[in-house]
Amino acid sequence: ENALEPIGAALVQKGVNSQRPGTPGAAAIYRRHGVTDETWGVSYAELARLEKRLGGDHARAQALWRSGVHDARVLATKIADPAATTPALLDRWIRQCTSQVVADSVGSRSIDVG
Repeated sequence: ENALEPIGAALVQKGVNSQRPGTPGAAAIYRRHGVTDETWGVSYAELARLEKRLGGDHARAQALWRSGVHDARVLATKIADPAATTPALLDRWIRQCTSQVVADSVGSRSIDVG
């Protein structure tokens, strides 16, 4: 299964084009805030709904992270299972961050891990 499918499927249900979920306006805002990775402009409200729907899914979180897509990486930090998230994984993720936005998301996960 494609790790990005939950993002696309959730947005298809809302009538959004599955090829480019999110909005160009939101993507532009993310870029103004320093996001340089590919971004689809998926709202944080939508990412929160996906987080609730997916729950903790550590394997999917790692696959989402590997995609390199900003929106997917933010979702990855939200669904990574704290019990399976190691300091080494968080260190790797933080080293791969290309924006403060994603680094903040990884940092908030490190608080959950302890």
